[in-house]
Amino acid sequence: MYAVIFILLLFNNVNATCSWSLNTTRVNNEKCIQKLIQEIFPKDSLLYYVIGANISSVFVSDNPYIILQMDKNLYGPVKNVKNVIIYSDYSTHEEFFFQLKYILYWYKTISLRNKVLLITSQTDVKELFIHFWKNDILNVVIMIHGNNSTPRVYTPNAFDGLNNCATEANAIISQKCKGEKIVLPLLQKLNGCEFVFVQRNPVQPTEYILSYLFELFCQRLNITIKYRNLKPSDKVVLETKEFALSSHKLNSQHDKTVTFMYDNFYFLTPKPDLVPKMKLLLILFKTEVWVMVFFGLITTTLVWWLIDCYERKEFRLVLLKNAAFETFSATINGSVNTVPLKTSLRLILVMYLIYCIHIQSAYTSKLIDVLTIPQEEKGIKTLEELADSELDIYAPTGFARIYFSHTENDKLYSKISKKVKELRFQEFDGVLSAITEAKNCAALLIDTDIKRVSAVMNVSATFINAELMMGKVEVVMMMSKSQNLIEKLNALIKTLIESGILRKVIDDIKDSYFGKQTVDSAAEPVELTIDHVIPIFTLLDNNSTTTGSDDGDFNLDVEVEEAAPRESNLVETREVTLLPQTPNMTTDRTNHALYLVCHDTPPTTILNAAQAL
Repeated sequence: MYAVIFILLLFNNVNATCSWSLNTTRVNNEKCIQKLIQEIFPKDSLLYYVIGANISSVFVSDNPYIILQMDKNLYGPVKNVKNVIIYSDYSTHEEFFFQLKYILYWYKTISLRNKVLLITSQTDVKELFIHFWKNDILNVVIMIHGNNSTPRVYTPNAFDGLNNCATEANAIISQKCKGEKIVLPLLQKLNGCEFVFVQRNPVQPTEYILSYLFELFCQRLNITIKYRNLKPSDKVVLETKEFALSSHKLNSQHDKTVTFMYDNFYFLTPKPDLVPKMKLLLILFKTEVWVMVFFGLITTTLVWWLIDCYERKEFRLVLLKNAAFETFSATINGSVNTVPLKTSLRLILVMYLIYCIHIQSAYTSKLIDVLTIPQEEKGIKTLEELADSELDIYAPTGFARIYFSHTENDKLYSKISKKVKELRFQEFDGVLSAITEAKNCAALLIDTDIKRVSAVMNVSATFINAELMMGKVEVVMMMSKSQNLIEKLNALIKTLIESGILRKVIDDIKDSYFGKQTVDSAAEPVELTIDHVIPIFTLLDNNSTTTGSDDGDFNLDVEVEEAAPRESNLVETREVTLLPQTPNMTTDRTNHALYLVCHDTPPTTILNAAQAL
């Protein structure tokens, strides 16, 4: 009887001791979990509890939470998961990660700011960390619980030198849960780990701009960058630790950095033909002005002839010839061969000369612009003219699908989008040749690509800025989903943008690679030579007086005020030597010159200089 009572008391004592031990372990585990949640996850953030099939109880904090059970059938993997607490009871890592990938879209959500707390009884933490790192999940804290009253916490630095760029788990920090506060570094030194930049061959000009960024990345993050070249026809497929250039709106299956460079869209249209030289003298005035000039000439000739016949009391056709020569001379030279004696004819002459002075002034002033600035026929220079034209517009496949595959309530956009045809960028050499030579199509390219093509072939086209209709191209770097390097790149790029350093570097590299000209720069003014001004001398009065020097050269100081390009207000001086029309005469070209000073104001003084000739 006493033996039975003793056994019952002993059993009760052991049971109480075990219960107390289990309660103590449970309390310690809950306190540890609560401490880790407060230290690892942001306050009031949504927590996802992923629970194994055999987990009976879960400690939840005051944060809002969602519980996902691995053994329950879900409609599909959960997206947009950031802060995860995992209760694992799987005996093997392979089974655990298989279920974990099924229930969560890791590659769509995990980044440097996303954190994982794994609560497990498995002691092989090295294999667990390596499995997480292979999936590019770096911010992992593992809590090992067991029969001991105090659980242990393990935190690693994936890019510690001993961990061989997150391929081994040799450097792991182990501490008691009551130890120091758990702090996961946001930006970690990468200790020379390799990342691969994927580029097309030949290298795009924009990628040269990245050389400065790569140098900073290597210095600040301590990484090594290698290169992988793609053929022009290859599709960009990025593996882990690979990145490439992209537009902000393209390649949505990849993660992207913040925009570090902007580029403009341009429509390239055929350049209009130059106006024939013989036609230049006729385009100075509109047709109605020329009609009035000839009408005035004919009317004055007839009136002159009739008055002359009336004064002579005879009707002779030879007098018509004389009147025609006199009025024509007055029209061209502003003078006549013989001043008429009759008062009536003198009045006619004076009135006609006043009329001719205005015509000659306007004609001569406009003549300088026509002779010095290339005159082009009407071409396509605006978006409206392009929309109304019959030209097909070729655009790179990516841009065509992003910008013109949808509809907008805009008439101009609708007209242009109907003309857009997709074309691979590698085939654009033929399109640009057609724009330059055949002039039967148009193209859409960004500024950098235009300059790249212009460096290897002659592109003669009119450039229409499409920013108002399409905006700017935002150039970014892209990586496959879940790449932790994105956050590191963003931190450095934002610092460079805010300081203005990146903008300065990009401008300097572009100027060095392409030169400082812009695609829409105005045509350079043509230097005025003797071939340009000799028609003026032919039209002017041969009897006019000029000042001459002893050696026979003409010494004139003529100011030609010419419209300068909008980008520059510089005063440019050009030198031209005028030779006398005397045979076998030697001249000293260094002493006598005609100086043409170009300003940015309309021509006003050429008439006085021309009349002096």
